[in-house]
Amino acid sequence: MSVTMHALSATISAPQIKPRLALATARLSDAGMSTKSSISPVVVRGLVRVAEFAIVIASGLLIAIAYVNEPDIIGDARYMTAIAATGAATPLLFELLGLYNLRAFSAVVRNMPRIVLGWSVAFAFLVIGLFLLKIGAHVSRVWLTAWYVAGAASLISGRIGLAWIMRALAKNGRLYQRAVIYGAGPVSE
Repeated sequence: MSVTMHALSATISAPQIKPRLALATARLSDAGMSTKSSISPVVVRGLVRVAEFAIVIASGLLIAIAYVNEPDIIGDARYMTAIAATGAATPLLFELLGLYNLRAFSAVVRNMPRIVLGWSVAFAFLVIGLFLLKIGAHVSRVWLTAWYVAGAASLISGRIGLAWIMRALAKNGRLYQRAVIYGAGPVSE
């Protein structure tokens, strides 16, 4: 009788032990594997948006200071509004074009036409706005042309640098997405 009770006890507890054993032997991606911290894709996307906004703002402002050569260019509302609006429109258009995911960050050559398209559309909005507000005559066309070319080159070179950084982070295993599996059953196995 005790042998039968022991066998019955073993068959009842075996399914309960199996999920626990599977959880104990499962390998978690970064639990205690290294001292390096992982970087969230959401954080990477946010940093890239801020960096591209800064690239657009800096290139427009530096070219305005260098070319327009007015002592109070920072106080000129036309230039500052144009720079800020184009800086804000560029990340929004890049988001619409799907340029803010991890795959797009590492595939610069394939996404280069979309980068140029997004920058061109943002710049077209700027030119249309200047025309409709009738302030186009007060804004330097050489500055606009130089900013368009320098902005496109800066955004592409920034994406090339980003691709290099993303490959290095992926190689070092720092681009993990963490997931927690709660429960013990056939689905969680």
